[in-house]
Amino acid sequence: MELNREVSQRMNMLRFLMIVGVVVLHTPPFLALGEQPVTFFEHFKAFFQGAVFRTTVPILTFISAYLIFTAGLDRSPLKLYKKKFYSLVVPFIFFNLGLLAFTWICQRYLNIHIFRELLNADFMEWMDAAFGLRDSPVNYPLHFLRNLVVLVLVAPLLGMLLRSAPFVGLAVVFCIGHFNLEGPILLRNNMLITFYLGGMAALLPVNMLAFDKYRVPALILFCIACIAVVELRVKNLDYLVYVSPFLVWPAASLLSNTRAGIWMTRMSSYSFFIFLAHAPVLAGAWFVYKRYQALVPAPLFWFATPLLTVALLVVLWKLFDATLGPAFAFATGCYKKKKLARPAGQPALDIVAAPNLK
Repeated sequence: MELNREVSQRMNMLRFLMIVGVVVLHTPPFLALGEQPVTFFEHFKAFFQGAVFRTTVPILTFISAYLIFTAGLDRSPLKLYKKKFYSLVVPFIFFNLGLLAFTWICQRYLNIHIFRELLNADFMEWMDAAFGLRDSPVNYPLHFLRNLVVLVLVAPLLGMLLRSAPFVGLAVVFCIGHFNLEGPILLRNNMLITFYLGGMAALLPVNMLAFDKYRVPALILFCIACIAVVELRVKNLDYLVYVSPFLVWPAASLLSNTRAGIWMTRMSSYSFFIFLAHAPVLAGAWFVYKRYQALVPAPLFWFATPLLTVALLVVLWKLFDATLGPAFAFATGCYKKKKLARPAGQPALDIVAAPNLK
């Protein structure tokens, strides 16, 4: 099945927007879910960190599933597993085990304690830090890749359900995911549901542009839901997670063919590297800020840090791409096709092949 050009462009645009959202989500200091914000700044921050950008993972999961099932990769398991080994497992190994070694060196020789404590960790704590077996890995955003690997492994089974009894399959998947019946197999059990919903959109099939006419009501409903999460101090975000793809997708059409939307589409090539590398940059920024926080207002740090982090990582992407070439492409999941790391000025229209979070 071939992707509609407009659908491809919007997915590229949303990919960059959601990855920037992930950076904002992970920018310290954090306000715990359900904690009552007090100042205007805390309300503003809670709106984005506690609600809006909590929907980044479900939306990216939905898109990933849509791409897999649209391409029919679930019907060729060996091809699917080989492709995802290079685009998911290899980047996980490079960017998580590399950070694990760096974290241990900082703690062992520099007495700098960042991320999780490793010096007195037992074997299973090391396994969690290295591979995310029971908890997020040391490069904590990469729990997304760890969970996506599990979903890719079961994609052929889900594909059979989607093609034979999609709504029965939805009921089964919802029960398993919503009630966490799969146990520790998935660190984010609601990803199973949004992954299946992405597969349904691909195989029923659903006209992905049909609800664009409801873009304004969708945006309003999404904002109301996010405000309610903050003001009512909601800790369980499952229902916001489930509906977010269906509200954000049509709302995103408001950006289509605008200068901002076109720019985000072009920036999509950098998205995956930003995702892989932003955690240590944020940790470094927070480490420095804590020593000079009397000189820098907290709101300024919180607003500036995500922007500077994204800008720095775009510059590093260009530097590494120019100097390391195929090795950098391999480490960031581009398989053996160096040409996939296309110039940022060119929109990645063949989204199935573009470097991304698939």
